[in-house]
Amino acid sequence: MDIHARLKWAREKRGYASAREAADAIGVRYSTYAGHESGIRGVKRDALRRYAKFFGVSPAWLEFGTGVDAPRDLDDESTTPEKNSSSRTVSEIQFISSSIVEPARFGGFVQAGIWVDPNVALEKTMTGEGVSVITGKWGRLPQFSYVAKDNSADQLRIFEGDYVLCVPYERARGGQLHDKDIVVIERVRSGGAFERTVKQIVLKNSTCSFVARSTEPRYPSVAINAKTMTEKDGTIVRIVGLAIAVVTSLPTD
Repeated sequence: MDIHARLKWAREKRGYASAREAADAIGVRYSTYAGHESGIRGVKRDALRRYAKFFGVSPAWLEFGTGVDAPRDLDDESTTPEKNSSSRTVSEIQFISSSIVEPARFGGFVQAGIWVDPNVALEKTMTGEGVSVITGKWGRLPQFSYVAKDNSADQLRIFEGDYVLCVPYERARGGQLHDKDIVVIERVRSGGAFERTVKQIVLKNSTCSFVARSTEPRYPSVAINAKTMTEKDGTIVRIVGLAIAVVTSLPTD
């Protein structure tokens, strides 16, 4: 049972017959909660803790499957000892993520129109929140995340502040471009400056485009020569990741 199955179990155990009913009760968008429960979107720590409190389960169990799996009273803020231990408590084990789940490497940001000078260690000063890897189809590949700094992929429901979880495209697709894949690309100029964005691959009549799925027309799509992976002006395009999940933040008061 993974985190999404545990979330569904906790919701049903608490008496909510549907994801929509639970989302309304929690006070979050249905699409956000449904994405978390179905596995389409990853779940950030603050959202996970909110769900755990609402459904009356321990955050450690919801995230990792460890600790106490029985719902507790919603007003009970105390921690409960792990079933097979008389000393370790849920509050103690929920932060030991490195020994339970490998965190995804934080790769920086994605933002259309921003060109990063590789000689200026801009991204080395950035830090990202803990985003755990996900299991299943892509669990065998290394995973890494980027934080969205704009809404240039809002039609894909990727918004500013969301984390895009990726796996290496070359290893995931064996060197072949796949139509409709959501990817993170880097456009690299001759001097080395690069722009990193989220795009969707569109293959048509032997041409390849990286389409900007945005409601704002100011974000351009990118057409390339698929054989050389270059634009007409010589800008190199490299696919750095296949997007496999979006980790979104819940609105809080």
